[in-house]
Amino acid sequence: MNKLIFKTLIALLITVSTAYAQRPGGGRDRTPPTPEERTERTIERIDAQLELSDEQKAAFEAEYLAFFQEMDSKRNENREEMKEEREELAQKRDEELKSVLSPEQLERYEILIDIQKTRMEERKENRQRGRRGNY
Repeated sequence: MNKLIFKTLIALLITVSTAYAQRPGGGRDRTPPTPEERTERTIERIDAQLELSDEQKAAFEAEYLAFFQEMDSKRNENREEMKEEREELAQKRDEELKSVLSPEQLERYEILIDIQKTRMEERKENRQRGRRGNY
């Protein structure tokens, strides 16, 4: 009797864990953040590093919100085209924002952008390595 209960529990555990693992996102409900959420999160990180004034923060919010909305509208297009457009849009955004930053803030902002680019490249390499099975 105990063996039957044990085997039943093991079978149930395997079934539940397999079904759970088959859900999109590995069992997590993953909906992409809205442009507004992404903007808010980005501005919080930038503000923590650059100590933006209210006027600067408003300018950053407007530019980043427009950037994220534009990127979302192009999400389903060709990846290469999207990458080029993202770079152009980011360059335009950064040029607009440079005018509202002090020289010290501008230097720190450029460092933040370089760090972000480096992290993106690392994630890209890690994804590619994982697909090939080279851990």
